[in-house]
Amino acid sequence: MAPAEAPPRTSNTLCGVAFALLAIGSVVLAVSMGLNPRRTIDFGVYYQAAERFVHSEALYRDDDGAMPFKYAPPAAALFVPFLALPKNWAAAAWNVMSVLLLFQFLRSAFAETKNHVRLLALLGIAQPFFYELFYGQVDVACLVLLAVSATFAQKQAALSGTALAIAMLLKPTSAIFALLFIKQKHWKALAFSLVGLLIFLMPTLSLYGSAGTAELFHSWAALVSKSTIPWMTGHNSQGLSSLFAAFLSPLFDAPEVVLAVSQILSALILAVILFTSRAGPKVDFAIACLAAVLVSPIGWRANFVLAAPALLLAWKYRTEWTAASIVAVGAIVITVLTLEPLLGADLQRTVLSLRPFGLVFTALAITLRQVKVTDVA
Repeated sequence: MAPAEAPPRTSNTLCGVAFALLAIGSVVLAVSMGLNPRRTIDFGVYYQAAERFVHSEALYRDDDGAMPFKYAPPAAALFVPFLALPKNWAAAAWNVMSVLLLFQFLRSAFAETKNHVRLLALLGIAQPFFYELFYGQVDVACLVLLAVSATFAQKQAALSGTALAIAMLLKPTSAIFALLFIKQKHWKALAFSLVGLLIFLMPTLSLYGSAGTAELFHSWAALVSKSTIPWMTGHNSQGLSSLFAAFLSPLFDAPEVVLAVSQILSALILAVILFTSRAGPKVDFAIACLAAVLVSPIGWRANFVLAAPALLLAWKYRTEWTAASIVAVGAIVITVLTLEPLLGADLQRTVLSLRPFGLVFTALAITLRQVKVTDVA
């Protein structure tokens, strides 16, 4: 029987080597993107916000053009440590951190995961991950923070809540992840997340004062209100909210109503998916991560890095071709077929306007809750 077992071991080893080579290649890509002054534009915005923050300057300015700082005021403080490095080196460091965090997550998440499963999951988020490094974005950090939050919710509520608080500062729609705490009755972790938000508000209050902080939040709300609707109705927005907006826009004259109704509907549907899942906490975690992207009206392709847990589970527990694994194949297909070099700019825009990422990953959330597993505790 020993010879019969050799091919699977060999295959797993080869996949492991491929996984390691992809990790090394991603580090090289991360550094090259960071050091290129025309890349990691988003991280440059975070870096600039941190510079303004330490000098108590206005974070939100009309002359920032198409790339303003769109996060809540306390989020600027999170990037202050990177000011110890020149901007491009800081961007490279941020990108390398994202690579290491993602590959460590893929390597360690869900015990005894085969290497080919990790490779398939990585392929399913290949396009989002490329954009993550190209722009220097925060999605990998949010994924790991949510993983820490879920992992320690039972035994280390303070750590869990703090991680969720930081994730909400980086991606406000991570607040929907709190539904996981409610479902699993992690009330202490939920309370600590609220305390954490208050604690992270303190540096802003100390530098800007109460009146200045109120003005910052007012400016932030105005910026979000002004910029969200044009993005949501554009081709790049790929969340569930955008799908609803496409159908609701002819029914309402006010775009603000369309935005509110779309988010409420998407949040309700994702809550139903989560609370009706009986597949176990790990699947619930994967669905909650997807929800943080799908509920967002400005969710775009890079944000679907947070689909990694769902893709891992869809492949890990495939004892036969289930609905979840079929949808996971669809995620890979969409990741490949929506590339601009294949379609051209005009056709890509047309395809993306159909919200293929929103469709396939909403379907993945729905089908994943039906996965039959025995070792998800």
